[in-house]
Amino acid sequence: MLNDTSSQESQQFTILNMIGNLSPGKFKKLVSVLNQRTCSESLGDCSVSPSSMKLVSYEGSPIKVIGEIHIPVQCGKHKLGGFPFYVTSSGANIMGVDLFYALGFQIVQDDLTQRKEPILQVVSKWQSEWPSLFTGLGCVKEFAHQPMINPDVKPVVQSLRRIPLALRDEVLLELKRLESEGIIEKVESSPSVSNLVVVRKKCGGIHLCVDLRQANKAVVPQKYALSTVEEIAAEFYGSAIFTKLDLKQEYLQVPLMKDSRNLTAFVSHDGVYRFRRMPFGLSSVPSAFQQMMATIMSGIKGASVFMDDIVVHGPTQESHDHRLKQVLQKLTDHKLTLNEDKCMFSKRQVEFLGYVISAHGIMTQRSNVKAI
Repeated sequence: MLNDTSSQESQQFTILNMIGNLSPGKFKKLVSVLNQRTCSESLGDCSVSPSSMKLVSYEGSPIKVIGEIHIPVQCGKHKLGGFPFYVTSSGANIMGVDLFYALGFQIVQDDLTQRKEPILQVVSKWQSEWPSLFTGLGCVKEFAHQPMINPDVKPVVQSLRRIPLALRDEVLLELKRLESEGIIEKVESSPSVSNLVVVRKKCGGIHLCVDLRQANKAVVPQKYALSTVEEIAAEFYGSAIFTKLDLKQEYLQVPLMKDSRNLTAFVSHDGVYRFRRMPFGLSSVPSAFQQMMATIMSGIKGASVFMDDIVVHGPTQESHDHRLKQVLQKLTDHKLTLNEDKCMFSKRQVEFLGYVISAHGIMTQRSNVKAI
């Protein structure tokens, strides 16, 4: 049995250093690990069962799993029977978030009054100073998209593609969620109707897409040139501190002009809906979005923008912080919000457009090369 009075160093655990919202749901895949040496020296009488679990480190490199072991764990008054640990060939013994919460642990901080306050979220100073930027889905001010339509192209009404019965309840819930958030609206009919495509996410939920290929035939492409990698790379010369910001569901933060909404109408088993925000899949959207972001960030030195990714950089921490404040203020003024989980603040290197950017220059991202 592992307990808090054990004198053996091999039974000590290292608590993972985690960044972000420290909750059991979000980190349920951060499991507890024991190395083979600890098992053989301290738990020799416990059998290791085969396991198909695949583990990776924080950097993404694979960890060799020998098997799985279930052992009782005790810490003070907390007792767990048969808690699962994954046995690895080498490396440190790790107390995962699963065991952390199973034992009723909390991370607390002491204030001046000696009261212990639980820390529910580990955030940077930027997240603390700009909470509205990390709350909900924004809706940009002063911008609305209106694609140019070729009047010679006749609208197309596609016939309904039947959604499997097993998915209909999930699809209906997602439609109602999008409607309640003001992203789509229900209509009686539309001169142009496309089909709904349901995609199953890796996490188990669903993502609703719209097949806008027929509707795109009527859209006149917007001629706003996207920056090349070489052009963007030149902007990073001399910088040493980097912050990467990711806009939350970028297109869905931009309103769609009312007289253009029928172009995005789609049919489902619950009727016809159309978008109130810029949808993914509309051919005019990428250029329009890049033009909008370039306009918003114009005049701010050290802010490189490509679609939903913004990299703020500077040669010193002071210059970087000054520029980042300007960027965050611009985003706040225009009612845009960020994806908290994908933002990285004050780093020595960041990944951007498939490259690793640092003070030493720009290198190709290793994962892309490995795939080749």
